[in-house]
Amino acid sequence: MSIRRRKFTLPAVAALVAAVACSAAIGAPASKRSFVPDDYVEPLDPPAVLFGEVMYEYYNNRNLPAITHLLIARQQGLLSERDDYSEMLLGDLYTNFGLVDRAQAIFSRLVTRDILAKTRNETWFHTAELQYNQGKYDEAARILENKIENLSPAIEKERLVLLGNIYILRGEYQRAADLLSSVKADDVVGAYALYNAGVAFVRSGEIERGIPLLKRVRDLPPGDEETNALKDRAALAVGFTWLQKNNHDLARESLLTIRMDGPFTNQAMLGLGYANFQRGDYKKALPLWLELLQRNTSDTTVQEALMLAPRAYEELGDLPRALFGYRYAADTLRGELKKVERTIVRIRESDWIDSLSPETAKDSAILTDPLAPVTGYTPANIPEAPYLYALFASNSFSEDYKVYLELKRIEKLLDFWQAQLPIYQSTLAQHRVQLATLKPRLDDTISRRKRDVEALRAQVAPLKARIENAIRKGDLEQTATLQQLAQLDVARAIEARLGNSTGAQAERLRRVKGLVIWDIAASATAQQQQAVKDIEIVRNDIEMAALHVESLETLRTDILRRMGPEYDQRIAAAGERLRAMKDEITQRLKAQTVALQNQALVVLAENRRNLGAQLAETHLSIARLQDTSVSEAIEKRKRQ
Repeated sequence: MSIRRRKFTLPAVAALVAAVACSAAIGAPASKRSFVPDDYVEPLDPPAVLFGEVMYEYYNNRNLPAITHLLIARQQGLLSERDDYSEMLLGDLYTNFGLVDRAQAIFSRLVTRDILAKTRNETWFHTAELQYNQGKYDEAARILENKIENLSPAIEKERLVLLGNIYILRGEYQRAADLLSSVKADDVVGAYALYNAGVAFVRSGEIERGIPLLKRVRDLPPGDEETNALKDRAALAVGFTWLQKNNHDLARESLLTIRMDGPFTNQAMLGLGYANFQRGDYKKALPLWLELLQRNTSDTTVQEALMLAPRAYEELGDLPRALFGYRYAADTLRGELKKVERTIVRIRESDWIDSLSPETAKDSAILTDPLAPVTGYTPANIPEAPYLYALFASNSFSEDYKVYLELKRIEKLLDFWQAQLPIYQSTLAQHRVQLATLKPRLDDTISRRKRDVEALRAQVAPLKARIENAIRKGDLEQTATLQQLAQLDVARAIEARLGNSTGAQAERLRRVKGLVIWDIAASATAQQQQAVKDIEIVRNDIEMAALHVESLETLRTDILRRMGPEYDQRIAAAGERLRAMKDEITQRLKAQTVALQNQALVVLAENRRNLGAQLAETHLSIARLQDTSVSEAIEKRKRQ
């Protein structure tokens, strides 16, 4: 019995083409299909993913990668000026970098939009802080007064303290006092607000309103070091205020509350001694000033004690010790003048700025992120430090020195990047040698794969047409399975052998053939749907293979570009840019160094004037005592 040969059915051809298409997909696993499974998860939105990466860099204090990714995303159109949160972040980054004008432009756009008022106002507050730190007090006050409201309680306290400081710096003491007097001193920020309010009242002449506020700070319970130092400062302010008003008992009462191991010990001892002196209790004043003489003579309080201790001896009638004290003071002050002169010479040297911070701090300031904030500095233990502590503590010097550290960090980074250029050139040369070897193989692979893809496309097009034609004409056999077709072929072959027979075998054959045809018809709809789905899978797999071929062509284009002169030109251009930036940074460092030196020289010039005046006063006191002694000796001889 022979069975006639038939063409492959459509499902069989589709399966064969699918297998070939999968093998043509370069690097794609053969089991991968393009149909969407039931558990398919929608991919993340690219802008959301990118913004999340920017936020991750931002909160890890890597500001350069954060702003770089943000600006690239905006240039590529993934993020735009209409994205409020990315705009807010960009404005905050510009604020951190000191690019106030750019930040201001962003904030001006945002204030017209319907965004979270809390976020906008907090960003305005940080902008005002930046303006304050840069010494732009009027601009900071304008923002704090007009643009910020509904802040959180903690930030609202900081706003009041910052605005109060501006009023005090501008001499508007009454305005500062009225602003700060209602703040609760339940934390460090509130305590500062209360202290500033008290100082403002005192400076405006309203002592009866300022002293109680300062006492409230002075009488706060002990806390951390910052709180305790503020308590001592408030007690010192109360004490010296009463000294100026000649109320020595109240002055002593406040000064005695200052810790003897705190930062205001010298001032407290000087003030206590002066209070006792003014009360006529010279014996109680003298030990305090003598104790100060044992301390660092570069301290201004110690220098004042040098003048006051001999005066106390005078009042006690001990003129020899008073004369000795004045001579000791003259020698000491003369020595301090020499130190100041040496310090002035040292500050004028070009490497003085680099000696300000300890060695450990110098290296820690040079970070891999050139835009990371400089958190501050700790003055090194240098000989001239005692004369410059007040300068180091000033806001203007601190900000200028941070700028200097930032410039030094950028200089180090430029040196590092310049050192990388030869490495890039060497790596490029090695890549070119490797790519020259790989390119012929890649060309051959691309050509073969492109032919495979085109051949598969040529097979799929008529196959799809056959499926559509079979469905339209109702040709059930075109979508039958191989087993069903084999059974039908066997039945037809037997039927041909029997001819027109009408016996029992013919009837049995007719029933078997009808059963096979019924089975084909019953499964026809499902088979047709599966055939359509299979051909679509095949088409998608072919397109995936085509995409892989396109990727290979893109890779080949990159190889050709790398083998050309473009990268050499880019490396050379980068070297030129780095050299130009290095020259600019060098000039700015020189200018910043001169500015810092000038600030220090101004302070030292004032110290020199004060020391000269004290030394002159000491010599006058010596001359006065000597004249008194000579006059007394003459009178004594006359009496004899």
